[in-house]
Amino acid sequence: MAYLCRWRQGFICFGLVLLTVTASSAAVRTSPIGWLNSIFNKPEAEEDVSAIERVFPGVVRGVVVQRLTEVDWRGRRQYGFVLQNPAKTADRNAKTSDALYVLVGKSKSFPAKRGEYKPRIGDDIILRGKSEIVRGRPTLKNPELVKRVRGNVDIDYEIPAFEANPPQDLKKANAYWKARHGMRCRIPGGCVVQGAYYPSSAEGHAYISVIRPDHGLLKRKGLYERRVFRDAHPADDHNRLVFDNGNGFLMTLSDGVLKAKTDRTTAQLPRVHTFDELQVGLEGVVLKSDDRYIIHVADVARFRRGAPPDGNLAPAVKTVASMLTVAAYNIENYYDTRDDPFDGRDYYARAPNPRDSNVVARLQNYVPPTEAAYRRKTEGLAKQIVDDLQSPDLLLIQETEDQDICELKNGRLILGSVDNRDGRLDSLQDLALAVKKAGGPDYEIAGDRNASDVRGITCAYMYRKDRIVLASAAGDPVLDGVPDVPYDGEVLAYSMGPTNPRAINGHQASVGLVFARSPLLACFTAAPRPDAVMPAGSRLYVINNHFKSIPNMYVETRVEQARLNAAICRGIRERDPDAWIIVGGDLNTFPRPDEPVPDEPADQLGAIYEAGMENLHEKMLEERAEGAYTYIWRGQAQTLDHLFVSPGLTDRVVQVRSFHINSDYPADSNIIDRRCSDHDPLLAVFDLSGGTP
Repeated sequence: MAYLCRWRQGFICFGLVLLTVTASSAAVRTSPIGWLNSIFNKPEAEEDVSAIERVFPGVVRGVVVQRLTEVDWRGRRQYGFVLQNPAKTADRNAKTSDALYVLVGKSKSFPAKRGEYKPRIGDDIILRGKSEIVRGRPTLKNPELVKRVRGNVDIDYEIPAFEANPPQDLKKANAYWKARHGMRCRIPGGCVVQGAYYPSSAEGHAYISVIRPDHGLLKRKGLYERRVFRDAHPADDHNRLVFDNGNGFLMTLSDGVLKAKTDRTTAQLPRVHTFDELQVGLEGVVLKSDDRYIIHVADVARFRRGAPPDGNLAPAVKTVASMLTVAAYNIENYYDTRDDPFDGRDYYARAPNPRDSNVVARLQNYVPPTEAAYRRKTEGLAKQIVDDLQSPDLLLIQETEDQDICELKNGRLILGSVDNRDGRLDSLQDLALAVKKAGGPDYEIAGDRNASDVRGITCAYMYRKDRIVLASAAGDPVLDGVPDVPYDGEVLAYSMGPTNPRAINGHQASVGLVFARSPLLACFTAAPRPDAVMPAGSRLYVINNHFKSIPNMYVETRVEQARLNAAICRGIRERDPDAWIIVGGDLNTFPRPDEPVPDEPADQLGAIYEAGMENLHEKMLEERAEGAYTYIWRGQAQTLDHLFVSPGLTDRVVQVRSFHINSDYPADSNIIDRRCSDHDPLLAVFDLSGGTP
């Protein structure tokens, strides 16, 4: 080793530690990986790759400690491996990693001086390549083998794995992982699952979020309290924070090494649910993937079963005839397999490229891969509605298909050749038939196809026609004619009605069209029977929503979506101050006081609160805080689905519960009525006895 000063493209490097080895009688100077990572870590490197090239000679030496096979968004294999300096030759700087990811590309091997070289774990090699930051990851691309110095290095002895133990704070945790990027690590046995993601494709990557067995959350008395919640949830580790701290102690496992070891891109981590426990420790390598750090484990992870997530539920109240049950449920891309000849947005013919489409930019294919898969999901949803939710009187459905080319005859849906066949969405008619078959009641379907977005996703209602019916829209200030809504933008109605339900949208100069998928307003009244659930003459207005997704993005759009909902509520209450109103659905952001963008607090749902509506999330927290969530994101339990009620309903709320039958369970679960969606349904019970509002 020697200290060398040299001139390169106008830059002088002082005190640069270089390793010198002889290759084919010529000295090859290699840079320590830690020094190279210090260059990658500079801000200018993120913006200008040439900033690295100006000082990096392009040659490194290290030991191959792991091979990886990753699958990109197109389903293509990307081969790579990790080089790490042994402890003796590391730069001894705790702030820089001693490892580097090498991207080979489509092939398992790459050029050498004589032929091709295929990386082998334990090889001590010298490489020449081009430095670049790929998906946030310091990377050596276009590698060429200069020399294989040694083979069969005892990596456990020369390059021992560090034990993964990240800090609590996310910023500090990211710095912790950055200083160890690519390096061998060990995850202890006893880690507890906080959430898992499994791709729709058999060849994608699975991700499992875990926390260490010695974390304080696991010392809590209640089984269902031993998990990570998003701040400001009262059961989170720092529950007084308004802005989420990111829970940096969460560790994410994935399967890129397993795919390389088995040479199968279908190799994935096992199916687990929240609260499962890792039986024995694992080794892996740390790699960044876009905005987070992942540990690609080197062995098959084995878990023991933990507490069943669906047990995290407050005891049900005993309902009587005068109690109305209302559920909000995002059923996640519920499309049938029928090809709609009238709709270019119907993606029955699967495209070879996930972004291809015959009409619009295609994000993914929502159509089930087979008819059997569609039937399985339909049966699972039906069992959930009947067995778990106990057949609610009213279901606010989000993410179903807007297709209507079938007609119900003799208990069967018959495919026709006419669009808008019977005014009922085909997918939900399938679901209603499955509910009946599972022992449930008859459900009627109600919607307005004008509410759908460019992909054909829409909101709709399922309601028990033996309990409630749609009220007359004639003369209603919002459901008939031009909607009487005090909104400072333009209010859009796609039909002058009278229409019930009715899609209502808006246009605002700041955001343009307010909703891609319009909120769906409906008005219900009691079914004509002696033991009616609602008093005679009463009317219940419901606004079913699917807000723009990603809480920390499109903030201005969601603020405007909340303002339009608030304006509809005010329009109803200006005529009837005591009207019963429910605003619900997948609002794709969090309840007060949680702010997803700390630097720009926006109170995204504030307009609905300020319209006098109460979020039933607060009541759910009072009843059972550890059960108050509807979605899992990277190991955090969060609430994206909401039910707001007007003052006339507040005192009539009997119970609010979230059913944890989906988000904590793995995709492709062997249990037919679990993981039928990525959202958990939310159910509220109201006692409507005692007269009209």
